Amino acid sequence: MPVNDRLRPIFRSIPLVLLMAILTLVGGWLGYALGNRIWLTADREALASYSDQLLGHATAVIEETNKALDDTNAAPPPYCTPAEIEFLRNMLFGSRNLKDIGRVKDGALLCSTLLGVPSGHVPMPSVPYVELPDGTQIFPDTPLAVSNSTATIIGRGNADVVIDPRALDTWKDPPYHFAVYYGDVEKGQIVKMFGDMETSAPAPAEGVIWSHGAGVLRRDSCSTASGMCISVWASLSDLDASNHGFVDAVMLLGGALGALGALGWINFNRRDQSLMARLSRALNRQEVTLLYQPVVNVRDGKIVGAEALVRWQSNGDFVPPDVFTAIAEQKGMAGRISRYVFDRMIDEMAETLRLHEGFRITINIVAADLSDPKFFAALEDGLHHAGLTPHQIGIELTERSTADSTAAIEGIARLRARGHVVYIDDFGTGYSSLAYLGQLNVNVLKMDRAFTRTVGTDAVTVSIVPQIIDVAIKHNLDIVVEGIETEAQAEYFRNLPVPVMGQGWYYGKPVPAAKLIKLLEQQDGIVSSKRGPRKGLHHRHRSNTD
Repeated sequence: MPVNDRLRPIFRSIPLVLLMAILTLVGGWLGYALGNRIWLTADREALASYSDQLLGHATAVIEETNKALDDTNAAPPPYCTPAEIEFLRNMLFGSRNLKDIGRVKDGALLCSTLLGVPSGHVPMPSVPYVELPDGTQIFPDTPLAVSNSTATIIGRGNADVVIDPRALDTWKDPPYHFAVYYGDVEKGQIVKMFGDMETSAPAPAEGVIWSHGAGVLRRDSCSTASGMCISVWASLSDLDASNHGFVDAVMLLGGALGALGALGWINFNRRDQSLMARLSRALNRQEVTLLYQPVVNVRDGKIVGAEALVRWQSNGDFVPPDVFTAIAEQKGMAGRISRYVFDRMIDEMAETLRLHEGFRITINIVAADLSDPKFFAALEDGLHHAGLTPHQIGIELTERSTADSTAAIEGIARLRARGHVVYIDDFGTGYSSLAYLGQLNVNVLKMDRAFTRTVGTDAVTVSIVPQIIDVAIKHNLDIVVEGIETEAQAEYFRNLPVPVMGQGWYYGKPVPAAKLIKLLEQQDGIVSSKRGPRKGLHHRHRSNTD
């Protein structure tokens, strides 16, 4: 064969190789550019959401300030009597963002909730930094008479208030930096009140202005209605810190198909990370709430306990618990949720549990909690400070949580040794737990709602319900039936030869703590004393950052 004939296939393949290389390079470059564009858009959306929520909270601070000023000015003379000081102190104690409320006249402080009636002349700052059309005067960074610190003072008429300089500290959330301004946006007169952002003030104009340069992404927004301006910025290097893996993947994979595959992966991964970041912030700000579904004795309908159920709304949208808890478990964050639920339940229901010693509330945990020292320490510390017994707090485990039998058996034994009642949740749907149910040594078996639905239908004679009841009897376990929704189902379990507890919409849907407390008071024949959940009393051991 001539040499030219032998080389011809090689020469013919050269354009294909070049085309493949060019498409790979072009696809990689387009993937790199598109990836950066997507990340920047997502970062802008996240920063905008943070800014809007921050503006709402800052506006609430000003609204509380204005209400305090209005109420103080509306109070008639004589001023600074013991009765008026008591009135002002009650107002202060009911606020969340104010440090002091004072009565002023002719440029001097007559009295305040903290100082009482001062013995000497206490002058007010002579010239306000900004004065609004309604006569409101703003004095930023003003030295306080009762400490060596400074704070913003806002006055109007014969009243002034001192705003807590830490009112927005919980919103400090790296990589974001912010500054909050207040004043007359229409006239361009604003003053910084909060934030760690050392930069120029935004141009006081209605609307939103984005700036993207000098290595930062910045968003300025102002509202003439509220008089508030918010500046939020983040370093692009901080925002893009997690972008390198995506870019490297695109460059390594190459080509349009590789770039699209990498984009799909990074978008999916970013969704989970974004959800976890939002959940982490929600836990820090105590925006994750609890509902309580009553557990009743099916024979007499009396409420004997409740299951604490976690609920979360993110940006106004309800996030199903099975969605965020499953992702949290994958990311190693589920234990933090378990401790949060326990702490919040103690905050809301400790007093009720002390009044009803036989009442029990259950919380759901995951497999990792069974070997987590932080979880056991939180249980012990919370019960000690609340003055409760472990028997009043039930621990619910799904069958999936018991898949690692050694860890499950040891963890359950530890919980029971402390006095907790341990439940197996969704029984009959898990990992062959029937084989070693006796080894687990739990107290209560919860029948899954999937089996409850068969009651009252043609399938009841062939369902697994009687078998599950027999298993519970054999192992001397109490029984809780989930998902009771009809009279036929309630009647079936009511007529069983063994006592059964039940929960479901037939007996009551999940309710806030205040509603559950009211139901118990009605059941006990006690006239409601407007006692509700006592929030914010148990934060000494709540750790939502680890």
